[in-house]
Amino acid sequence: MRYTDIAIIGGGLAGSTAAAMLGRADISTVLIDPHESYPADFRVEKLSGQEQLGRFSRTGIAESVLRRATFAGENWIARFGRLLDKAPSRQFNILYDSLVNAGRDEITASVERICAKAMNGMDADKIAAFYADPVKRDCDQWAAAKAFDFRSVSIATSPYWTAQRSARFMAWSSQGLLRRLGGAFHLEPNFLGHSSSSSSSSSSSRSSSSPSSSSLPSA
Repeated sequence: MRYTDIAIIGGGLAGSTAAAMLGRADISTVLIDPHESYPADFRVEKLSGQEQLGRFSRTGIAESVLRRATFAGENWIARFGRLLDKAPSRQFNILYDSLVNAGRDEITASVERICAKAMNGMDADKIAAFYADPVKRDCDQWAAAKAFDFRSVSIATSPYWTAQRSARFMAWSSQGLLRRLGGAFHLEPNFLGHSSSSSSSSSSSRSSSSPSSSSLPSA
């Protein structure tokens, strides 16, 4: 019989990161996952913004992850077949399996790794309970509504969605034009439901560079 303080079931991004952090903290840990190395997965993850990159740095796996990532210093924003803006960004793109395996590379030898399944799967009652969960139902409803909005703003021909499409096109065009004119203004079209990593990082840099009341000379 094995004894451990913490057993992690599943070595995806969260499980592998937790195992790496617990191993460095010298906490008795077992990681259980069917695969010695995370298998190929047709997904690409985006790491951007000071907050997200800062979290990766605090986990201790950032250096391993960023070595495998591709840096993109500019986002091209296109809508309805037209290039509207080239926004500066600090963004790293990486395949999901490369991201997970980068985290696994940081797992210390003190963490025991068991290549096995922790269970054979869910029975009918557990599957029914999963789909009946109110949180999941709320998330599914929200996702369906967002998908309907994106589909409608792309192809719907009613006056409402035609106006929405025109408004979004004009907002992004204006933002790109103002950026090309020298960045004297910054239009943030929040009603579009989009956010730019560059805008969040630039706003944080502006706030950090502005003098605080404590730094002002006393009268």
